[in-house]
Amino acid sequence: MNRKDLFVWCLAAAVCLGSCTKYPELKPQPQASYLRVFNSLNYTRGTGGLPPNEMTLLIDPVMDKNDLPADAAVVGDYITVRDLFSSSYPTNAGNIAVTKQSEWPGSLPVLTAPTINGLDLSAWAQVPSGKHRIMLMGRPEPDTPFAHLPASARASVIADTTVTFTPGEVYTLEGVVFDFATNRTGAYLRNESFTKVPFSILQNYLSFYCLTATNMSPAAGNGAFDPPLYLYYSLWSPVCVNTGYTGIAKYSCIWPTPVVNHVYFRTVNNAFATRAPYDSLPMPPLSDFLNPDGTFVDSNYRPFPQFDVADARGGSSPLYFGVSPNLGGYSISPGFYFPQGLAIGTSNSQRIVVYPSVNVVELINGAAYLMQLHRTFDPPIITN
Repeated sequence: MNRKDLFVWCLAAAVCLGSCTKYPELKPQPQASYLRVFNSLNYTRGTGGLPPNEMTLLIDPVMDKNDLPADAAVVGDYITVRDLFSSSYPTNAGNIAVTKQSEWPGSLPVLTAPTINGLDLSAWAQVPSGKHRIMLMGRPEPDTPFAHLPASARASVIADTTVTFTPGEVYTLEGVVFDFATNRTGAYLRNESFTKVPFSILQNYLSFYCLTATNMSPAAGNGAFDPPLYLYYSLWSPVCVNTGYTGIAKYSCIWPTPVVNHVYFRTVNNAFATRAPYDSLPMPPLSDFLNPDGTFVDSNYRPFPQFDVADARGGSSPLYFGVSPNLGGYSISPGFYFPQGLAIGTSNSQRIVVYPSVNVVELINGAAYLMQLHRTFDPPIITN
């Protein structure tokens, strides 16, 4: 995003981490809505018949004499394919030296969403509410701003749509493939419901969406995540004992059978649904996170949930939350690993706190993506 784009877009420069800090002379946009954009075009670059999968966001584009977009009121440039994990606050916030972003606004210094429903939403940018034309464009990889690209490089349309943003609402927009047989791409827009759900502070929550294109070939070793998807969960907790010498604590842990095993969670019936429920998952007790002396267990030995996703083709892929592939030396089935976990643990010299999170899981063309929403309080949920 160049200097002009930044000025037109935000009329601001704010470093946002956890909450939004604004320059004193700048004001939030009146009647703002909130938008976050992902590039979910997770195919190999150069796949025949599909646009380049580095993306540019154009809100209210300005067209040239050949009816090609040349600029826009808001330009989000260099959006690469998304990361498997994203938080509700931006990574490297305010670092405009980062040219390529795995989402928009990413680290760009813009006015952001406030805390809503107890959730930190500073990864969503303020945008004017009302009716807007939005274009998502495929762009070449070189670091040339979109407005300076030749006409031939400004012609790959991923999506061209008109949307109406309601004041105060939170939206997630994604560039997606709808059909691999026809190479049809487009925009998927979700008006997020997590701002209105009455979440308990004692539970983890997960919502699942399927954004898999039709006519998708299964990825090697995994299901294609073709709906309907049948979700089952298991909960694992280690058993740790002190095997050190006298006076020297050294804890060894084993993984017995799951404390909860293959329990039905939900069925995801349709692809590209724009509303899904948030179902709760029990929080493990604090003792499952601690050694016998009250210290945190090693990160390889903390309790974690496993979800098994069975798809319409008979494929199955496990999703692991809060664990790395080696699992402390144990071998587990290949799948998708999210080391961040659902239950978030913090500690200092006074206390240990473990608190839950709200999570959106998107299953897209054989890959799984986790968007984790952090609560904005330090709740005494499970403490020593």
